[in-house]
Amino acid sequence: MPGMSALIDALRNTPTTRTSAIDALAEVPLLRTALDDFERSAIDTARAGGASWAEIAAALGLATRQAAEQRRARLGGTRRQRNVDKLTKALTTLATLLDATPDTDRTGPVTLARQTIDLALDAPPGQRIDLARLAAHDLGDHARTHPKVAAALRRVTALLSPEGIDSP
Repeated sequence: MPGMSALIDALRNTPTTRTSAIDALAEVPLLRTALDDFERSAIDTARAGGASWAEIAAALGLATRQAAEQRRARLGGTRRQRNVDKLTKALTTLATLLDATPDTDRTGPVTLARQTIDLALDAPPGQRIDLARLAAHDLGDHARTHPKVAAALRRVTALLSPEGIDSP
């Protein structure tokens, strides 16, 4: 992810050709993410240092302290959504690997986990997280004998940790 210097460089270098404009546009999502992360961190640091929401609102050019609080909440929500998106991708990868894994007993852990993952992928974020936890639990012993499944399961489990999903 680009740092603040990359953001500043990108803003200073105005695209002059079609190709450079397309390349610059491709960087916008990464730069937006970096700026959101910077803003969230600066707000958190200011609050930890004793700044009031009114002071933060003034610094951000917002009219009210409530607007500053809402902005911080939105920034946190953006990151959580990105983490849910990562979980969705990890679950899809795990499901693909499970599809290639034989389950001699159609009621065994692979079948159960695969069905739970299907439900998770169709569920809203909160339920998706809960269902992913159930699928991960169901696969615990099975993953030990299948290295690729184990690696995909570790990725899902890492994303289910408080640092993965709920990090501010």
